[in-house]
Amino acid sequence: MPKPESDLDDPNFVAELLARLASGESVSKVLRSYSGNLERHFWKRCYLDQTFATTIARAREAGVDALVAETLEIADTCDETTVQSAKLKVHARQWLASKLNWKRYGDKGLLGSGNGDNTPTEITVRWSSKPKELKDVSESTEPMELPE
Repeated sequence: MPKPESDLDDPNFVAELLARLASGESVSKVLRSYSGNLERHFWKRCYLDQTFATTIARAREAGVDALVAETLEIADTCDETTVQSAKLKVHARQWLASKLNWKRYGDKGLLGSGNGDNTPTEITVRWSSKPKELKDVSESTEPMELPE
């Protein structure tokens, strides 16, 4: 039996691993399906080899896309008897996709700058009349009472 670290040097093995990741299988599920201590060697190689890590990241992004495509298949094939389980499956995949690729599938914030980076917008408050007293509360953790 080959050693796990030598498996990661075999281009055919890595291609199979990438294909499974791109089809939507989780990293841990794929790695645990092989014998040996592959998981430890896999993460070590990701840490030491930037090109390998980038390739794995691309495959994982494709895997998220596969999960999203799977939601349509689940929704299209359900009927009135399986609608609740289909809703649960779809919701779980949507949630996972929003966590694994939040820039593409995550919820958008209520305050956004509109340029897609999902950062909050600065809000400026102006009074129509000059307040009696202004306090700087930018770094305060104490609750503040507002004058009437």
